[in-house]
Amino acid sequence: MIMNYMIFLTLFFPTESIKSTAYSNDLILGTWTDCNHELLIQCYKKNDRYFGKIIWVENSKHKGMPLDENEKFWINYQVMKDFEFVNGRWINGRIIDIKNHKSYEAFITVINPNAINVTGFIWLPIFSNSSKFYRV
Repeated sequence: MIMNYMIFLTLFFPTESIKSTAYSNDLILGTWTDCNHELLIQCYKKNDRYFGKIIWVENSKHKGMPLDENEKFWINYQVMKDFEFVNGRWINGRIIDIKNHKSYEAFITVINPNAINVTGFIWLPIFSNSSKFYRV
């Protein structure tokens, strides 16, 4: 009786491990935007590590206008570095928060093939902040 009940539960309520999808280590390669569409980040791979640089940023003072000369330094600025792919996520990397110019340890997890969650933290991941990015 108990065995039949367990088979029923397994068939009609699959566990998370059954539903999980294995993603390619290169899934993050390409262009991503933040949830506010204020910047574009180009992710690339170099020597089995993953990096990201800003390729476009919205003019914070005059929306829709080209960047002011004093803001153009953001273009090609590296904001992600040294991520390695381990067990379905990218870990041991660092990110730069362009709003406060601080660097954080970080990891990246997949939401779906067109959305990722980037989590930055200080010391321990329980003291973290996450941002979603979407493939362009």
